[in-house]
Amino acid sequence: GEFVPKLSFNKDGTVSKRSNSFIEKEGFTEIFDYIELLMKNTGNRIIGGDIAISPTDGRESPACKYCDFSSVCGFENNTPEKVPELNNDKVFEKIKEAKINGI
Repeated sequence: GEFVPKLSFNKDGTVSKRSNSFIEKEGFTEIFDYIELLMKNTGNRIIGGDIAISPTDGRESPACKYCDFSSVCGFENNTPEKVPELNNDKVFEKIKEAKINGI
């Protein structure tokens, strides 16, 4: 149940709004397109010389915990950005903003 969406259905058989972890097939396409755009953008920045240290902490896992370079990067005394907790609507809103404004 931790990684599988908990679904509840309306009387007409449609997925209830309470099932906020459920994403339609089209939503996955949007997410994968965004990930591809993000990877291309990141690759272009690295090729362009941008190798800034900017880790992001996961919700339960610190960014530097398993990093092979944590002893030499100099980030230990800083606070990394945290992954925001967003609902699906907010995630898709941010994806649309990124497509319009660039990543």
